[in-house]
Amino acid sequence: MIQHDRTEVVPLDEFYAQAVGLLLAQSGTSDIADAHVVACARRRGQAVITSDPFDLRRLDPKLRLIRV
Repeated sequence: MIQHDRTEVVPLDEFYAQAVGLLLAQSGTSDIADAHVVACARRRGQAVITSDPFDLRRLDPKLRLIRV
């Protein structure tokens, strides 16, 4: 369980399922989790903190990433 007061767990509801499907179709990739992260970041206008930016860049080359 994620136990940080600033962490939000976003459900993969109908809105996000459609956004994820569109991202996967456009990018030709298949990682639902990565696409969900990208969809959430886009909707909130936030950067993504990651140690592996390659797959996220394939989904959205303009996504703000913070590499750790």
